[in-house]
Amino acid sequence: MRPPEVFVRSLSHEEALRLKRLVKRSKHASTRERASIVLGSNAGNSATAIAASRLTDPNHVRKVIHEFNERGFDSLRPNDRGGRPRRITCDQRKRIVSVAGARGWNTERMRVWAEVAKVSQSPLNHEQSHTARPGTRTQPAGLKECASQTRLERLAGFTGL
Repeated sequence: MRPPEVFVRSLSHEEALRLKRLVKRSKHASTRERASIVLGSNAGNSATAIAASRLTDPNHVRKVIHEFNERGFDSLRPNDRGGRPRRITCDQRKRIVSVAGARGWNTERMRVWAEVAKVSQSPLNHEQSHTARPGTRTQPAGLKECASQTRLERLAGFTGL
């Protein structure tokens, strides 16, 4: 048995223009894709035809259309989750920064101290932190609750903790 076709609710002219702007100018690729799916449905295309043109699954298209019908433009935003769990706590991180700031500590000593203190290092190693292009961000965005990354942390290979 063929699943019934799903179409987006009727859109006002302003909503259609907003969707077109999202398709062209949205920062997130997932928002652009979802907006184009809704526009395709508004044009009268079936979920299967939209999926074929967007190279995605028809069930994903149906899900996006259902969510848009229920929640409106809020459903187009990416559903960000926390990412991988933190390996150390903010207190441990502050302690590492204070130890790294003391005189006489170099990168090798910091690595040994981390091994003794059983602090896991990030996948970004010392060599990668020095070969990153100047001005690029090597720190992930999930460190908002702790102090910002210092030069000593980058040198010690503790980026991303």
